[in-house]
Amino acid sequence: MSNPQQYSLITDFLQVFVNPVIYTLSKNLDTDICTNIKFEIVSASEVKNTESLKENKAIYKLDYATGSRQGCMIILIPEELIADISDILTGGSGEDAYKGSLSEIETNSTLKVLEKITKILEDGFKKQYEHDLAFSTNPQLILKEMPEYQINSETLTFDLAINSILNLKEEKAYNIQIILSLNVIEELMDDLGFSASSTPLIQNRSNSLDVDRLSDVKINITAELGRTRVPIKYALELVKGSLVELDTLNNSDIKVFANGVEFAYAQVVAVEDNFGLKITKIISPEERLENI
Repeated sequence: MSNPQQYSLITDFLQVFVNPVIYTLSKNLDTDICTNIKFEIVSASEVKNTESLKENKAIYKLDYATGSRQGCMIILIPEELIADISDILTGGSGEDAYKGSLSEIETNSTLKVLEKITKILEDGFKKQYEHDLAFSTNPQLILKEMPEYQINSETLTFDLAINSILNLKEEKAYNIQIILSLNVIEELMDDLGFSASSTPLIQNRSNSLDVDRLSDVKINITAELGRTRVPIKYALELVKGSLVELDTLNNSDIKVFANGVEFAYAQVVAVEDNFGLKITKIISPEERLENI
Protein backbone atom coordinates (compact mmCIF):
# COMPACT_ATOMS: atom_id res chain seq x y z
CA MET A 1 0.00 0.00 0.00
CA SER A 2 1.32 3.45 -0.86
CA ASN A 3 1.93 6.02 1.83
CA PRO A 4 0.44 9.54 1.80
CA GLN A 5 3.60 10.93 0.19
CA GLN A 6 3.28 8.48 -2.69
CA TYR A 7 -0.38 9.39 -3.17
CA SER A 8 0.68 13.04 -3.33
CA LEU A 9 3.30 12.17 -5.95
CA ILE A 10 0.69 10.33 -8.03
CA THR A 11 -1.54 13.40 -7.84
CA ASP A 12 1.36 15.54 -9.11
CA PHE A 13 2.02 13.07 -11.94
CA LEU A 14 -1.61 13.22 -13.07
CA GLN A 15 -1.53 17.00 -13.36
CA VAL A 16 -0.91 16.12 -17.02
CA PHE A 17 -4.69 16.10 -17.36
CA VAL A 18 -5.25 19.66 -16.18
CA ASN A 19 -4.21 21.87 -19.10
CA PRO A 20 -5.56 19.62 -21.91
CA VAL A 21 -8.99 19.59 -20.25
CA ILE A 22 -9.08 23.37 -19.74
CA TYR A 23 -7.64 24.09 -23.20
CA THR A 24 -10.04 21.80 -25.07
CA LEU A 25 -13.15 22.95 -23.22
CA SER A 26 -12.16 26.60 -23.68
CA LYS A 27 -11.73 26.07 -27.42
CA ASN A 28 -15.01 24.20 -27.91
CA LEU A 29 -17.47 25.82 -25.51
CA ASP A 30 -19.02 29.27 -25.72
CA THR A 31 -16.75 31.57 -23.74
CA ASP A 32 -19.66 33.92 -23.02
CA ILE A 33 -21.32 31.09 -21.08
CA CYS A 34 -18.24 29.31 -19.70
CA THR A 35 -16.51 32.41 -18.41
CA ASN A 36 -13.93 30.82 -16.13
CA ILE A 37 -13.25 27.13 -16.81
CA LYS A 38 -11.21 25.43 -14.09
CA PHE A 39 -10.08 21.84 -13.64
CA GLU A 40 -8.26 20.70 -10.52
CA ILE A 41 -6.96 17.30 -9.46
CA VAL A 42 -7.51 17.33 -5.72
CA SER A 43 -6.34 14.05 -4.21
CA ALA A 44 -5.54 10.36 -4.67
CA SER A 45 -6.71 7.62 -2.35
CA GLU A 46 -7.11 3.88 -2.10
CA VAL A 47 -10.56 2.60 -2.99
CA LYS A 48 -11.94 -0.84 -2.18
CA ASN A 49 -15.43 -0.53 -3.61
CA THR A 50 -15.25 1.29 -6.93
CA GLU A 51 -18.88 0.49 -7.75
CA SER A 52 -20.01 2.80 -4.95
CA LEU A 53 -18.54 5.80 -6.80
CA LYS A 54 -20.54 5.57 -9.99
CA GLU A 55 -23.98 6.90 -8.95
CA ASN A 56 -25.40 9.03 -11.80
CA LYS A 57 -22.03 8.99 -13.52
CA ALA A 58 -21.19 7.71 -16.97
CA ILE A 59 -18.27 5.27 -17.16
CA TYR A 60 -15.65 6.33 -19.71
CA LYS A 61 -13.34 3.36 -20.31
CA LEU A 62 -10.05 4.27 -21.93
CA ASP A 63 -7.30 1.75 -22.71
CA TYR A 64 -3.79 3.13 -23.11
CA ALA A 65 -0.28 1.95 -23.89
CA THR A 66 3.15 3.50 -23.45
CA GLY A 67 6.28 1.51 -24.20
CA SER A 68 5.72 -2.00 -22.94
CA ARG A 69 3.16 -0.81 -20.39
CA GLN A 70 -0.53 -1.25 -21.02
CA GLY A 71 -3.38 -0.24 -18.81
CA CYS A 72 -6.92 0.96 -18.53
CA MET A 73 -8.36 4.00 -16.84
CA ILE A 74 -11.94 4.61 -15.86
CA ILE A 75 -13.21 8.18 -15.78
CA LEU A 76 -16.49 8.66 -13.92
CA ILE A 77 -18.22 11.66 -15.49
CA PRO A 78 -21.43 13.07 -13.99
CA GLU A 79 -24.29 12.64 -16.44
CA GLU A 80 -25.35 16.18 -15.58
CA LEU A 81 -21.99 17.45 -16.88
CA ILE A 82 -22.41 15.54 -20.16
CA ALA A 83 -25.88 17.03 -20.64
CA ASP A 84 -24.66 20.55 -19.83
CA ILE A 85 -21.70 20.33 -22.23
CA SER A 86 -23.91 19.03 -25.02
CA ASP A 87 -26.44 21.80 -24.37
CA ILE A 88 -23.74 24.48 -24.63
CA LEU A 89 -22.31 22.91 -27.81
CA THR A 90 -25.73 23.12 -29.44
CA GLY A 91 -26.39 26.74 -28.50
CA GLY A 92 -27.96 26.38 -25.07
CA SER A 93 -27.01 27.92 -21.75
CA GLY A 94 -25.98 24.72 -19.97
CA GLU A 95 -28.60 25.29 -17.29
CA ASP A 96 -30.94 22.49 -16.18
CA ALA A 97 -30.15 20.44 -19.30
CA TYR A 98 -30.06 17.08 -17.50
CA LYS A 99 -33.41 15.29 -17.41
CA GLY A 100 -32.37 12.09 -15.62
CA SER A 101 -31.01 10.27 -18.66
CA LEU A 102 -28.83 11.03 -21.68
CA SER A 103 -29.68 11.00 -25.37
CA GLU A 104 -27.45 9.66 -28.13
CA ILE A 105 -26.73 13.21 -29.29
CA GLU A 106 -25.57 14.20 -25.81
CA THR A 107 -23.22 11.23 -25.44
CA ASN A 108 -21.80 11.51 -28.97
CA SER A 109 -21.06 15.24 -28.69
CA THR A 110 -19.25 14.72 -25.39
CA LEU A 111 -17.29 11.77 -26.81
CA LYS A 112 -15.92 14.07 -29.52
CA VAL A 113 -14.70 16.54 -26.90
CA LEU A 114 -13.08 13.73 -24.89
CA GLU A 115 -11.30 12.48 -28.01
CA LYS A 116 -9.81 15.93 -28.56
CA ILE A 117 -8.54 15.98 -24.97
CA THR A 118 -6.83 12.59 -25.33
CA LYS A 119 -5.18 13.69 -28.60
CA ILE A 120 -3.60 16.69 -26.89
CA LEU A 121 -2.45 14.39 -24.07
CA GLU A 122 -0.76 12.03 -26.53
CA ASP A 123 1.17 14.84 -28.21
CA GLY A 124 2.19 16.51 -24.98
CA PHE A 125 3.24 13.24 -23.31
CA LYS A 126 5.72 12.49 -26.09
CA LYS A 127 7.24 15.97 -25.89
CA GLN A 128 7.63 15.76 -22.13
CA TYR A 129 8.82 12.20 -21.60
CA GLU A 130 10.08 11.19 -25.07
CA HIS A 131 7.80 8.16 -24.86
CA ASP A 132 4.81 7.42 -27.06
CA LEU A 133 1.41 7.35 -25.40
CA ALA A 134 -1.52 5.88 -27.30
CA PHE A 135 -5.14 5.82 -26.19
CA SER A 136 -7.69 3.40 -27.60
CA THR A 137 -9.39 4.66 -30.74
CA ASN A 138 -12.84 3.39 -29.70
CA PRO A 139 -13.29 4.30 -26.04
CA GLN A 140 -16.56 3.38 -24.39
CA LEU A 141 -18.98 5.72 -22.67
CA ILE A 142 -21.24 3.46 -20.63
CA LEU A 143 -24.48 4.78 -19.16
CA LYS A 144 -26.42 3.45 -16.18
CA GLU A 145 -29.15 2.02 -18.44
CA MET A 146 -26.67 -0.29 -20.16
CA PRO A 147 -26.18 -3.89 -19.00
CA GLU A 148 -22.37 -3.50 -18.99
CA TYR A 149 -22.58 -0.60 -16.50
CA GLN A 150 -19.86 -1.72 -14.09
CA ILE A 151 -16.27 -0.87 -13.22
CA ASN A 152 -14.99 -4.14 -11.76
CA SER A 153 -13.19 -6.51 -14.09
CA GLU A 154 -12.04 -10.10 -13.76
CA THR A 155 -8.73 -9.29 -15.44
CA LEU A 156 -8.03 -5.75 -14.19
CA THR A 157 -7.63 -4.32 -10.71
CA PHE A 158 -8.92 -0.84 -10.02
CA ASP A 159 -7.92 0.27 -6.54
CA LEU A 160 -6.86 3.92 -6.89
CA ALA A 161 -9.28 6.86 -7.07
CA ILE A 162 -8.17 10.28 -8.27
CA ASN A 163 -10.63 12.96 -7.19
CA SER A 164 -10.98 16.08 -9.33
CA ILE A 165 -13.27 19.08 -9.70
CA LEU A 166 -14.35 20.80 -12.92
CA ASN A 167 -15.95 24.23 -13.08
CA LEU A 168 -17.52 25.48 -16.30
CA LYS A 169 -18.82 28.48 -14.38
CA GLU A 170 -17.87 29.94 -11.05
CA GLU A 171 -21.04 28.83 -9.30
CA LYS A 172 -21.19 25.20 -10.43
CA ALA A 173 -18.72 22.38 -9.75
CA TYR A 174 -18.73 18.81 -11.05
CA ASN A 175 -16.93 15.98 -9.23
CA ILE A 176 -15.03 13.63 -11.54
CA GLN A 177 -13.15 10.49 -10.47
CA ILE A 178 -10.34 8.80 -12.39
CA ILE A 179 -10.02 5.14 -11.41
CA LEU A 180 -6.71 3.35 -11.99
CA SER A 181 -4.61 0.38 -10.99
CA LEU A 182 -2.19 1.51 -8.29
CA ASN A 183 0.54 -0.94 -9.33
CA VAL A 184 0.34 -0.01 -13.00
CA ILE A 185 0.55 3.73 -12.39
CA GLU A 186 3.46 3.33 -9.96
CA GLU A 187 5.38 1.14 -12.43
CA LEU A 188 4.74 3.68 -15.19
CA MET A 189 6.04 6.51 -13.02
CA ASP A 190 9.18 4.45 -12.25
CA ASP A 191 9.72 3.80 -15.98
CA LEU A 192 9.55 7.53 -16.69
CA GLY A 193 11.69 8.50 -13.71
CA PHE A 194 8.98 10.78 -12.44
CA SER A 195 9.75 12.54 -9.15
CA ALA A 196 8.44 15.51 -7.22
CA SER A 197 10.86 17.76 -9.13
CA SER A 198 9.63 16.66 -12.57
CA THR A 199 8.22 19.35 -14.84
CA PRO A 200 4.44 19.17 -15.27
CA LEU A 201 3.37 18.07 -18.74
CA ILE A 202 2.25 20.81 -21.18
CA GLN A 203 1.97 23.45 -18.46
CA ASN A 204 5.37 25.00 -19.14
CA ARG A 205 5.97 24.03 -22.74
CA SER A 206 5.60 27.61 -23.96
CA ASN A 207 8.38 28.82 -21.66
CA SER A 208 11.01 26.94 -23.67
CA LEU A 209 9.70 28.12 -27.05
CA ASP A 210 12.34 29.83 -29.20
CA VAL A 211 10.22 32.69 -30.49
CA ASP A 212 13.00 34.14 -32.66
CA ARG A 213 13.04 31.02 -34.83
CA LEU A 214 9.34 31.58 -35.58
CA SER A 215 9.57 35.29 -36.38
CA ASP A 216 9.14 34.83 -40.17
CA VAL A 217 6.23 32.39 -39.91
CA LYS A 218 3.01 33.86 -41.28
CA ILE A 219 -0.14 33.73 -39.18
CA ASN A 220 -3.75 34.62 -39.88
CA ILE A 221 -5.13 37.77 -38.23
CA THR A 222 -8.91 37.92 -37.89
CA ALA A 223 -11.28 40.37 -36.24
CA GLU A 224 -14.62 39.52 -34.68
CA LEU A 225 -17.18 42.26 -35.17
CA GLY A 226 -19.60 40.68 -32.73
CA ARG A 227 -21.75 37.71 -31.92
CA THR A 228 -25.39 36.86 -31.56
CA ARG A 229 -27.48 33.79 -30.84
CA VAL A 230 -30.66 33.09 -32.77
CA PRO A 231 -33.05 30.13 -32.91
CA ILE A 232 -32.49 27.66 -35.74
CA LYS A 233 -35.91 28.60 -37.10
CA TYR A 234 -34.80 32.23 -37.51
CA ALA A 235 -31.49 31.22 -39.15
CA LEU A 236 -33.36 29.14 -41.72
CA GLU A 237 -35.52 32.15 -42.59
CA LEU A 238 -32.57 34.41 -43.40
CA VAL A 239 -32.53 35.70 -46.99
CA LYS A 240 -30.53 38.22 -48.95
CA GLY A 241 -31.08 41.62 -47.34
CA SER A 242 -31.91 40.27 -43.86
CA LEU A 243 -30.43 42.19 -40.93
CA VAL A 244 -28.73 40.37 -38.07
CA GLU A 245 -28.06 42.48 -34.98
CA LEU A 246 -24.75 41.78 -33.22
CA ASP A 247 -23.97 42.29 -29.55
CA THR A 248 -21.19 44.83 -30.26
CA LEU A 249 -22.07 48.36 -29.21
CA ASN A 250 -21.46 51.31 -31.51
CA ASN A 251 -17.80 52.53 -31.30
CA SER A 252 -16.84 49.71 -28.92
CA ASP A 253 -13.64 47.71 -29.31
CA ILE A 254 -13.71 44.41 -31.19
CA LYS A 255 -11.66 41.27 -30.54
CA VAL A 256 -8.62 40.46 -32.67
CA PHE A 257 -7.31 36.90 -33.06
CA ALA A 258 -4.00 35.46 -34.28
CA ASN A 259 -4.54 31.91 -35.60
CA GLY A 260 -7.67 31.70 -33.49
CA VAL A 261 -6.03 32.96 -30.27
CA GLU A 262 -7.36 36.24 -28.88
CA PHE A 263 -4.48 38.69 -28.50
CA ALA A 264 -5.79 42.27 -28.82
CA TYR A 265 -8.70 44.70 -28.98
CA ALA A 266 -9.15 47.21 -31.79
CA GLN A 267 -11.43 49.65 -33.56
CA VAL A 268 -12.32 49.53 -37.25
CA VAL A 269 -10.97 52.45 -39.29
CA ALA A 270 -11.00 53.41 -42.99
CA VAL A 271 -7.64 53.22 -44.77
CA GLU A 272 -8.08 54.78 -48.22
CA ASP A 273 -10.42 52.34 -50.00
CA ASN A 274 -10.01 49.56 -47.45
CA PHE A 275 -10.91 48.90 -43.85
CA GLY A 276 -8.21 48.52 -41.20
CA LEU A 277 -7.81 47.99 -37.49
CA LYS A 278 -6.52 50.43 -34.92
CA ILE A 279 -5.17 48.42 -31.98
CA THR A 280 -6.39 49.85 -28.68
CA LYS A 281 -5.20 47.15 -26.27
CA ILE A 282 -2.72 44.25 -26.42
CA ILE A 283 -3.22 41.24 -24.17
CA SER A 284 -0.04 40.63 -22.15
CA PRO A 285 2.58 38.22 -23.61
CA GLU A 286 2.19 35.92 -20.61
CA GLU A 287 -1.55 35.56 -21.22
CA ARG A 288 -1.02 35.02 -24.95
CA LEU A 289 1.67 32.36 -24.47
CA GLU A 290 -0.58 30.48 -22.06
CA ASN A 291 -3.19 30.25 -24.82
CA ILE A 292 -0.85 28.98 -27.57
